Amino acid sequence: MLTLRWVVLWLLPQLFAAIDTDQDGTLSKAEVVAALKDNADLMYELTSHSQTNVRLFQRMDSDGDGKITLSEFVRLFLTF
Repeated sequence: MLTLRWVVLWLLPQLFAAIDTDQDGTLSKAEVVAALKDNADLMYELTSHSQTNVRLFQRMDSDGDGKITLSEFVRLFLTF
């Protein structure tokens, strides 16, 4: 039986790829901000904890290198 967690883990790489517009395998701050601006529902869900886009990006970028990897992206969603 599929659980919600497994469904989310299956969908996150697809969402990551859609946001990664330059297809370099990482998300830049500009790509994240553009995705949030283009999708009001996603922006609401991700920022419902009263975080700005920049703070959200910093939270996702756990190693502070200015890029978000797929593992960092998935790790953020697993904290919700």
